[in-house]
Amino acid sequence: MHYSDLSSTSLVEAIKSFINKTNTFYIISPFITKEAFYEFDKELEDFFGRNGKLKIITSTFTESGESFNYDDLFYISKKYKRNIEIKVQIVKRGEKPLHKKIYGFMYENDFDIILGSANFTYRGLYGKEISSLQSNESKQNLLNEIEYMWNEQGNYKLVNFKELSKEDWIKMENNYFNPFRDKENDNSGFILKDYQQEIIEKYKEDLFEYKNHSVILPTGTGKTIVAAFMFLHLQDVIDKPKLLFTTHRTEILNNAFNRFKQIVKGFEPVLIDTNNQKIIDFESIKNKSVFVTNKLLKNLIDKNKFNKNQFDIIFYDEAHHFDNESETNIFDYIFKYFNPTNNIALTATPERRQGLESITNIFDNVLYHMELHEAIEKKLVCEINYYLMHDKSEIKLTRDDLNSEVKLLLKADNLKRNSLVLDAIRKYLEYCFTTIIFCINIEHAKRINEILINNGYNSDYLVSDDINRSEKLDKFINKKLNFLCVVDILNEGIDIPEIDSVIFLRPTQSKTIYLQQLGRGLRKFNDKKLKVIDIATNIEIKDYWLNRFCNLITETQLVELVDNNCTKFSGLTFDFDELSYNELLKKLKQQKDVLYKNSLSNYIVWDLKCFEILSETNKDFVLIFDKNSRWWYEIYEVNGDNLSIFDINDTSYNLVYKYNGLDFSEFDILKFLKITKSEDDLKITYIHNNIEKINEYSKRKINQLPYNYSLSVFPNAKYIQEGKILYKKFKENKTAYVKKTKNGYILLKNSWIYPYKRKLIDKDVIKVWNQLNVPENFDSLFEIKNDYFFARSKILADVIVGGNSSFPNELSYEDNKKLLRNHYISNICKILNKYDL
Repeated sequence: MHYSDLSSTSLVEAIKSFINKTNTFYIISPFITKEAFYEFDKELEDFFGRNGKLKIITSTFTESGESFNYDDLFYISKKYKRNIEIKVQIVKRGEKPLHKKIYGFMYENDFDIILGSANFTYRGLYGKEISSLQSNESKQNLLNEIEYMWNEQGNYKLVNFKELSKEDWIKMENNYFNPFRDKENDNSGFILKDYQQEIIEKYKEDLFEYKNHSVILPTGTGKTIVAAFMFLHLQDVIDKPKLLFTTHRTEILNNAFNRFKQIVKGFEPVLIDTNNQKIIDFESIKNKSVFVTNKLLKNLIDKNKFNKNQFDIIFYDEAHHFDNESETNIFDYIFKYFNPTNNIALTATPERRQGLESITNIFDNVLYHMELHEAIEKKLVCEINYYLMHDKSEIKLTRDDLNSEVKLLLKADNLKRNSLVLDAIRKYLEYCFTTIIFCINIEHAKRINEILINNGYNSDYLVSDDINRSEKLDKFINKKLNFLCVVDILNEGIDIPEIDSVIFLRPTQSKTIYLQQLGRGLRKFNDKKLKVIDIATNIEIKDYWLNRFCNLITETQLVELVDNNCTKFSGLTFDFDELSYNELLKKLKQQKDVLYKNSLSNYIVWDLKCFEILSETNKDFVLIFDKNSRWWYEIYEVNGDNLSIFDINDTSYNLVYKYNGLDFSEFDILKFLKITKSEDDLKITYIHNNIEKINEYSKRKINQLPYNYSLSVFPNAKYIQEGKILYKKFKENKTAYVKKTKNGYILLKNSWIYPYKRKLIDKDVIKVWNQLNVPENFDSLFEIKNDYFFARSKILADVIVGGNSSFPNELSYEDNKKLLRNHYISNICKILNKYDL
């Protein structure tokens, strides 16, 4: 056969045709997912029926690179156990995983080879990567390579998957992702994923710089685990810190209490509830950590049971209930009473009720913000089959209807629409299920429950004041009830991983309500796939379905849905009935320009034309600036319409940039912005063609991608003008003052510093403390008696705060009271605003 390129569609079709005639099928791919095998179910059934052999070489990694891929490989090996062999490269820290993607098909007297850029994953098979069917001249070499890898390991140190237990897999994963974990002091068995570790690292940097922090993660992605590890770190830097954990529901509180005790060794907190509050000796627990619901906590504060300075860290779980414009708000009352080192808001949805600012305006240091569509795509939550079912009642709902329970009930609570729940169950749900049905109000929940019971289903309703609440939940978890009809009681707080289906009967334009309700079913449990049934009522709000779907998939994927009828994405499959699809598609197409605008609005692009001295060739680069919350930029090398990241630290390049005074040896983003102008026309070409890649790169943390630049940590000391005064304020208004000089900095006499406050091993810093007459291991505020000169800002910051510091994150301008970091970003924003973008 001759060489030919294969598009995504023809790649799948080519593999299908080759499976139909092969007797041995080789898959060599770094990443493999079970979803890819679903695409070839029929062909593989015939293949194995004629005793075909499937041989796989892969690596330990998942496609997201955030965990090891035991579950998918175990599923595949179990499904095809008699006819499959899997060999795995155990990726060790510092090693790159297997990068080859080769598909081999052996026949009786011939063979075919596909060499590709596509992994054997759903995304890979249907992505834009080009794979090629090899010609006779090259395929023999590739076959030799396949056989060498299979028989001789090909220098990849492959092991047989069947020889690895789940315990082996967990140990390897733990060693990779947490190589510095103190095994002796940790008996929790919990493994932090990359994004969780990133939160902890950022918290370490910002702990003393900010008081109010927020962590925004979708339901089921481990907010409580992150909180426990934050507390573990606090134990390293504060002696015997005391924690307060509060939330609005008892179930959430109990789960958090148990999780903290699992993770934090020797942790003995006090759980206060309505049963034991009267017998607790509050004087005896003043040095203890406390878990208590917010209502009970407010009552205890009113009774003077707690001191304002009693706790070092306070966690507010489900913090979107924090409503500082309400006179009776409990969270706000608690927040204003206590004075801890840190307040931490935990939530899946920072948005609050209409008219109120985001929770991040209060807990302003956002340690991490992950949207649900990112968690779905990375398979951090369970997979979703999302069914959109046409509303046969033909009602029309307006914004006013959705904002009024009475109006909504009058229109949406009718026999024809309510009967749709029976149609949905019969069409989409299997025999054994655990289903939550979200209703409009209590009476509607009772009515839907009655319909289900009358049709032979095991059902009940659950409302907030139900005296049989625990009994009903127990029956539901143990499948003695298949349905629970609820209003909002299960929006949050009750953790039932067994929930495998959710039915939405109440339309809502509230992102918070929608995500909290959907979140009840997102937690992973065995091989569960969550079934979501959404009644596609005709809602006369222009962006209703646009906003709803943008919670589940990226704007780019939504364009794929609209333009190419693509309904399968990583971790999510849509299933529309014909009427709902046609109606929805019409509305979404009208808003496609909005999608593009939203995608592009976060980015500014500059053209960098350079000359490479050694090769005497022109090189084209682009600088892409991401204006989202991470304030991140990256330099890419241009190859046609495609981009690849360019490492400006690569000394093999000897580049000259067209503007005098700018080169890649010391790339100065502020100076660059002052003398250049963004090329708007580049947006269409580069951003559209590379939006997925750019989005993914911009989310990576700095230690994974050492040549990207996050403005939040960009050093900026050199921009401080001579004579300017900087300061660092500690408790009781004790302050360190620094004066910028021509050659460095002077720490002014009568300044206060906090030596040995943080863990420190820098001998140069200890040397300065000794010269300042600080007693050894003096862990308290210390006043210096004389001026002291510093040539380096890093040493100065460590001397002031006790180590583990960053100069831009510690010192503030006396002129405008801004952190150096924020002052620097403000300068960049001013320059960007001149471009009127």
